[in-house]
Formats: sequence, C-alpha cells, structure tokens
Amino acid sequence: MPPSAANKYDTGIPPASTDELTEGLTNLYDTGAPPATLEELADGATRKAMLDAEKTKLTDIEANAKDDQTGPEVRDLIVGITETERKIVLTEPQTGEFKVIAIHRNAAGNPEYDWDDVPEA
Repeated sequence: MPPSAANKYDTGIPPASTDELTEGLTNLYDTGAPPATLEELADGATRKAMLDAEKTKLTDIEANAKDDQTGPEVRDLIVGITETERKIVLTEPQTGEFKVIAIHRNAAGNPEYDWDDVPEA
C-alpha cells in the first residue's frame, strides 16, 4: 500500500536535501497529524483558524453592520449617545447663525471655539 493510502499526512520519504524540492515549494511534507482542536495550536501559528466563538462574533457583526447608512441615520445614532460618552458638540443654529464646530480650552485654560464660516439659511 502506498504511504499516502495508509496515512493521508505521510507523503513519502522526504528528499535528502531541500535542493531536491521543486522551486517555490515550501513545507512540502507535513510533519504530523493535525491537532484535535484549534486550542491545541500555539498562538501565532500560521494555520490557526477561527474558533467557534470568534466565528459567532464575526457573524453577529456582519448581521448588524450597515454599509448603506445615510447621513441623517448616522446623526440620529450619534445624538442617541449620552453627552458624556458622545464627546461631540451638538448645535442648533437658527437662520443667520453659525454652527459651532469645536469647543476647547486653550493653554491658559480659557474656553475657545471654532465655528462654520457659512451661516444657516
């Protein structure tokens, strides 16, 4: 029986030197049976696949992801965040007033702000 029929991971007797390998091939011969679970692979192993928990997390992200959100949808989500978490200044300028873009303290500790150059219509 050929070696490959007895053990699918045994590809035969390796060459005496790597000079006998076809140009461009690497790791032609598998050196052992695969681990029973992914947890047995060392961190950083090049062939490590995702664990079931990681697959589930990715699936949840993909299911809840939206790549077609409009500006108003994004704005509504941002407005829904609490003020202390949001870290964004929301302004509602009236006609002729300017939108505040940023509020900050200068080196002396005094408040400063930046505003849009175009007034609201």
